[in-house]
Parts: sequence; structure tokens; C-alpha cells
Amino acid sequence: MTTNLPFADWVLERAPRSAVELGAITAGADERTRALIAAYGLALGIVFQHTDDLANHDHAAFAVACHRRISELLDEARAQAAQLCDHAARLALLADWVAGLA
Repeated sequence: MTTNLPFADWVLERAPRSAVELGAITAGADERTRALIAAYGLALGIVFQHTDDLANHDHAAFAVACHRRISELLDEARAQAAQLCDHAARLALLADWVAGLA
């Protein structure tokens, strides 16, 4: 099986960000809020991918680095969420729940 790298890159980097950003647009969010939620979605999407890889024992040689990156991305996601005052606590809980899947 061959991998179409540009598509794989899009899925990893664009899909999680786009999904939450479209929700923000639909809700009528301003540009700043859309940017914050998009950054949150990107970080959370990558955390999800890393936790899935760990749960499936994919790339076992990179497990330590993967856990480190999850921690960094969770900090990023929480920082973005903290700027979204009304929903910060819920978004932080969601990030913690995703990280707990590993």
C-alpha cells in the first residue's frame, strides 16, 4: 500500500483544525476566537493521533517521545482554551479525556 503524503499531511494537520473551526464559524465566532479554537483543534487532533498510536502499540520505539509531545500539546491546547473564557474548563476537560485514552 502506498501513502499519498500530501493527503496524509492534510488529514493530520488540517482535518482536526478545520472541524472545530467550522463549528466556530457556524456559531458566529469572531476571527480571534476562530483562530484560538483552530489552534486548540490542531493540538487536540495530534494528541488524539499520538494516544491512538500508543494504544495500538504503533511505533513503540517512539513511546517516550510520544508521551513528551502529548504533554507539550496538552499545554498548548489548555493555553488556547484558557483564552476562550466561557468554555475554557470544558475544553480543558476534553483535552485531558483525549490524553487519558493512551
